[in-house]
Amino acid sequence: MFRGRWLLLVALVVVLALVSGCVGRDSPLSFLNVLRIGGATATPTLPPPPAIVTATLPPPAVAATPTLTLPAPGAGGQADAVVNATSDVNLREGPGTNYGIVGTVGPGEALSVLGRSESASWFRVQTASGVLAWIYGELITLNISAADLPVVLAPPPPTGGSQPPATQAPGGGAAGGPLEFSWTIVGVPTIDETNAYHLISISARGGSGAYTYYRDGQQLSSNQFVLAWTRCAGVVATTIRVDSSDGQSVSQPIGFNAFCPTPMWCTDCPLWSP
Repeated sequence: MFRGRWLLLVALVVVLALVSGCVGRDSPLSFLNVLRIGGATATPTLPPPPAIVTATLPPPAVAATPTLTLPAPGAGGQADAVVNATSDVNLREGPGTNYGIVGTVGPGEALSVLGRSESASWFRVQTASGVLAWIYGELITLNISAADLPVVLAPPPPTGGSQPPATQAPGGGAAGGPLEFSWTIVGVPTIDETNAYHLISISARGGSGAYTYYRDGQQLSSNQFVLAWTRCAGVVATTIRVDSSDGQSVSQPIGFNAFCPTPMWCTDCPLWSP
């Protein structure tokens, strides 16, 4: 019995060897592969490594650089208008001195002209820095035709009145042209024990002919004021400003040494010495 089983096993091995030789060693029916079935551990097949994706970032945003709005040139490459006054000129919210002041422009400054009032006495302008405002026509030299400019509607006038009323001063100069003024000392200074007093008179000319006078920022009731100081106290100074109803404004600081009384023993000395 045992011998018969042994012969059967040997015959089975011979058959497998013959089959393996016919089908090749790599075939699943080969002798070696049959012996490995059930006992060997298959080597796991690993998935391929994930692909590395490189993200491409967008370029950083660049802030836009603001551009300066320059006045548009008129005929022949010139500016539309140029300030012809000899001092700073007021720019206003509307075509009139009852409108508020929004800035100033200096002598010779170029302007772009956008329009005019119906009477063409005021012009809507833009400065080189982009300020939009109105300016009185007598204060600029136009390089373009006023008749070709569109009429710009004025904004509603202010209800409270932003400017003090102008006054026609005695001795004022002729109207027209750039605003100017001068000042003089009226009479002889008066003195008490500690103080000296000068009466200062202002004479304006040009502009509209109607002027408002200021001393150190305070409006005067006329073109004269009293300048008082402590005698023999060094330099005395104050600032005079004159506004014309056409929008012009000029100012000037004045100053001089405070006068001292002449010594009583000096018979040939002037009445006052600086």
